[in-house]
Amino acid sequence: MNAEADEPTPLSPGYEQLQRELTQVRAELEEFTYSVSHDLRASLRHVTAYVQIIQEDLAGQVSSDIMGHLNTVGTAAQVMSRQIDALSALSRLGRVEIQLAPINLNDLVNGVMDDMAPT
Repeated sequence: MNAEADEPTPLSPGYEQLQRELTQVRAELEEFTYSVSHDLRASLRHVTAYVQIIQEDLAGQVSSDIMGHLNTVGTAAQVMSRQIDALSALSRLGRVEIQLAPINLNDLVNGVMDDMAPT
């Protein structure tokens, strides 16, 4: 197989400019995502800490409904933490080199249909 055939070829005269712009936008997205996720994590740590303090201080003094609400807040904070992790992982995808390979679209569609079929 010819190595040159695997290299991307410019599709238009502005190809290189578009590549530079894409690289810049990806870097900006990653920087923005890092900054936002850092700020969100700080706030999330405060929420989690205060929920724990309230649960410990009020244990046995409040109704089970209120403790249930506090547990819901704690659970929501855990979910949000996982979402922030996923957002950070998504932003890093821009650094991963895309590996192009032929695929059988029939197999792909059939696999998706199988996954979506009622059980």
